Amino acid sequence: MMGMKDEHGVLLALQHCYCVRRMRLHVPLQSLRKFIAAMGKEFPILEFLYVALPKGHNTTLILPETFQGPHLCHLALIQHFNFPIGSPIFVTATSLVTLALDSVTVHPSIHSHFHKFLQRLSLMSQLRKLKLIFHTPLTGDDTEERPSHVPTMIHVTLPKLQWLGFKGTSARMEKLLPCITAPLLVKLDVIFDDGLPSLVPYLLHAISSTGNLRFSKAYVGFHEEHVDVTAYCNKKAKTYTLGI
Repeated sequence: MMGMKDEHGVLLALQHCYCVRRMRLHVPLQSLRKFIAAMGKEFPILEFLYVALPKGHNTTLILPETFQGPHLCHLALIQHFNFPIGSPIFVTATSLVTLALDSVTVHPSIHSHFHKFLQRLSLMSQLRKLKLIFHTPLTGDDTEERPSHVPTMIHVTLPKLQWLGFKGTSARMEKLLPCITAPLLVKLDVIFDDGLPSLVPYLLHAISSTGNLRFSKAYVGFHEEHVDVTAYCNKKAKTYTLGI
């Protein structure tokens, strides 16, 4: 448990936002609520932000809309965070190198949400690692046809992206993969909560759009509830370049 003295110290540090360069918050829920509420301001020199909700809690949190980090390079929101797509952070933090949104709750309007996300993503030309794990279950919005009033999905090129990780439904991946080109991609890691066959063309597109995803060996594992594939660039490689 976090003591009152420690909690007071963190809150005091957050008041001096112009001095905070790195922030890693993985604390009890009661304290975390207070810290997030105190973050509704600009942190001019903040470079690293990691916020994790303790496991076992089904509470959904969201960063204040007034939170800004213009020099933020690494952002990770872990476990049950509302996707802050309208937050100024995605407009001002154009220097992001790492973006990890783990177990993020998305807005029910899936198509419109992804369109806005791609617009924000197009501003992140320095992005090298992108990880998206969607927590909410598949809804009818994932499979419905695109309404005529919703803008067509834009195409985004991420010139420095090297690692792309995804976990969620195949319907969501079908919306993202065709819209993203990453010429320097060296690792693709995807976990699907449902069927894979309809995604094969999109995966092939993602692999063929970069000259770095090459494989010389692959392993296929058959388990009771899932199948996994790991492919390696050469026989001596210890880290896989493709994981499904």
